[in-house]
Amino acid sequence: MKFKVGDTVQVKKDLLIGKIYHNEDDPSAREIFSDSMKYYRGQEGVITAIKNGLYKLDIAFAWHSFTDTMIQEPIDYLAKEPYGHNREIEELLEKMLKLAPEQLINHALATGNKTLFNTVSKQYYQLDKSKK
Repeated sequence: MKFKVGDTVQVKKDLLIGKIYHNEDDPSAREIFSDSMKYYRGQEGVITAIKNGLYKLDIAFAWHSFTDTMIQEPIDYLAKEPYGHNREIEELLEKMLKLAPEQLINHALATGNKTLFNTVSKQYYQLDKSKK
């Protein structure tokens, strides 16, 4: 068996309704991914039992079973690709962060909105001062 009782797994997101899924090492263990199972796509659950080569998950109704090709180790999509420093993107981001307050200040000046001008200019000054 690919997984054991107590393992946290994730139901694959790309499962097709009506398709028969088999275990990788035991083709006789099979299950149809039914319409009532579609809500489990992408969800994480803990394996509570293994019966006849099929996995029972704590997130699923008792009559739903999963094969090892329907589940996987959980994927942390945010940590999948670590951020690599890119000088051009960092420069563009820095420019955009400076541009937004400047546009607000220009808008406040053009409309005569003193409250907006004071608020934005104070925040911009504090932000600029903290970078030095």
